[in-house]
Amino acid sequence: MAIDIVPAAAILVLAFATYLTRIAGLVVMSTMTVTRRLERILEALSGAVLVSIITPAAVDGDVAMKCAVGAALAVMVTRRSPTLAMAAGIATAVLARTIA
Repeated sequence: MAIDIVPAAAILVLAFATYLTRIAGLVVMSTMTVTRRLERILEALSGAVLVSIITPAAVDGDVAMKCAVGAALAVMVTRRSPTLAMAAGIATAVLARTIA
């Protein structure tokens, strides 16, 4: 079986770019003094990225997507656990799409 070179090259380039991004983050953070303000910003960053990915899908998504986002939001508000919120959202989407 022959391997197509273009997808393989794309995967390697993206893997290398990901690696460089991680290394650059470590290098930049090693030169900074971590203040309480910076620590709070970094703690909030992952949630902000997650919201920026989910919002367009929730707005343009089908009913199952809207139910999943609602379930994830409800779990996040009540339990304050991103992992449980994502699990609830995934389970709700699966259930909604199975029923529909």
